[in-house]
Amino acid sequence: RRGRGRSRMAAARTRFGRTLAAMANPTRNTQYAIVRESRRGHEVENGPEASTWLAEAPRGAYTTARTVRSRAVFEFEAHVDRLVASAKAMEAPPEASINMEQRLRDAMASAVNAFERNNPGSDGEVRLTALLTWEGNENELLCHVGPLPQRPKQPVKVLVRGEPRSNAKAKDSEWVRDRKPLEDSKPKDVNEVILEGEDGSLYEGLSSNFFVVQDGTLYTAGKNILEGTVRLLTLEVCRKHGIPVKLEAPNIKDLEKWDGALISSTSRLLLPVMDLSAPDLDPPVHRTFAKDSMVFRLEELVLREIEAHSTPILP
Repeated sequence: RRGRGRSRMAAARTRFGRTLAAMANPTRNTQYAIVRESRRGHEVENGPEASTWLAEAPRGAYTTARTVRSRAVFEFEAHVDRLVASAKAMEAPPEASINMEQRLRDAMASAVNAFERNNPGSDGEVRLTALLTWEGNENELLCHVGPLPQRPKQPVKVLVRGEPRSNAKAKDSEWVRDRKPLEDSKPKDVNEVILEGEDGSLYEGLSSNFFVVQDGTLYTAGKNILEGTVRLLTLEVCRKHGIPVKLEAPNIKDLEKWDGALISSTSRLLLPVMDLSAPDLDPPVHRTFAKDSMVFRLEELVLREIEAHSTPILP
């Protein structure tokens, strides 16, 4: 069913790549929507783009998902688990997470429908940001929807700067506010900021997971990170294809030994890094990477699996 050989991989990548290429960048005319639970079903209101909305919304557990072919959500079940686990880690009352799978499915479906009504003619994928809040015995699930940004084009640049977050296991909306100074200081041509531990370990990005390829092995942090859905798929793909993995945080001290690097997230999927710099180190370091075959093979293998790991939420 999945086929073998580089030609099949390239064909699958091209098919999905056409969908990615069709995604329009957000424009000033885009109408973002926010769906909230109510006794009458779901109420819909317009709002700002997702990061602004999250920064202004009450603190809570959140997760960011993407549609596939407009009617399915990539790794939907993992997003359910993430909301429940994050709420627990943040000491939310247990009843806040009751019936989360059905609630999230209904909220996301309502959000997609609202976006399509507000943006007639839009045929690209959307980004869904679900936020679970609680105060006393009251809890509420909200879902923001907007167009999914295009995947960054090569060469992708990342910057090493900033410390790891204190509670990486919980996807806490407070992190959106905490990371803003780092995002604001990021040069325009830099796609992501990678967070560095005191010993030089590189754990994750502001909104991504981070990987390094060295001597045929994939390295990525196994703790002190938020395990993203694309990261989980990447590890599964490595197991399936016999690619060795070490759940160890890459260290900036080994930069010259690396064959390549990657970042992963909802909008980026798995994305090779071509340029990495750490200007705040003493002395500063900088490295550009050649087009390592394993890095780009991993990207292809993950793109092949996106649809197979998606759950329909709409007919």
